[in-house]
Amino acid sequence: MAARITEYRLEVEDKPWAYAEKNAASIDAHWQQALPRNPGFFDGRVFVLDDFAVQENRLEGTFRATSFSAYLHWRDNNFDLAYGHDGFVCAIVTSSDGRVLLAEATTGTLNDGLRLFPGGMIDRRDVTRGGLIDVRSAACRELAEETGLSEAEVQPASHLYVALCGHLVAMGVQFVSRLTASELKCRTERYLATQEKPELAAPIFAAPADIHACDKTPEYVRRLLAFMGDATEQA
Repeated sequence: MAARITEYRLEVEDKPWAYAEKNAASIDAHWQQALPRNPGFFDGRVFVLDDFAVQENRLEGTFRATSFSAYLHWRDNNFDLAYGHDGFVCAIVTSSDGRVLLAEATTGTLNDGLRLFPGGMIDRRDVTRGGLIDVRSAACRELAEETGLSEAEVQPASHLYVALCGHLVAMGVQFVSRLTASELKCRTERYLATQEKPELAAPIFAAPADIHACDKTPEYVRRLLAFMGDATEQA
């Protein structure tokens, strides 16, 4: 399932996440085993999508804060949907010549080896003082952190796109640019070359049809692009 969203309200509920409370001991043991394999992991605060609903063109939902170690335990144990969904943002960058940005997640990251949109989990920087989540701000932050591209080079479009893939709820913000794919790729590569431990590597700007054909492309990427259809290619 995929949908275009014109309105959304996502709020943070100030209650403990039941999964983290129920599995506290095994979460700690799992974290101690995960760290030697992934020394770059940091046990900061992240947000899990506790519940959500998509009605017509509106998305509503509630997130709960938890530790990254609790999220990782949940993830590595096949995402028990009784405790929520993995809600995250992604930036769908389209160049002036109709190409879409994908990059390969680097070794040691959660999506190691997959070709995907820049993006990631909601964190506390994306939460307003009123306890609401700013999806566009989150996508802009992730895009800048992972590719170096800012609103000086790419501008967020007005609509939000949502793809539902089992435990995943991907919230995609489309970014359009007046620059060509070649120009954007050069700028992204220059930025990544300055990073000691980049989250993404090997950026490409591909036609949507080529992205669908790549076996390293996650299903949520395919669904978002399929739903956006001609609008993506003409951006």
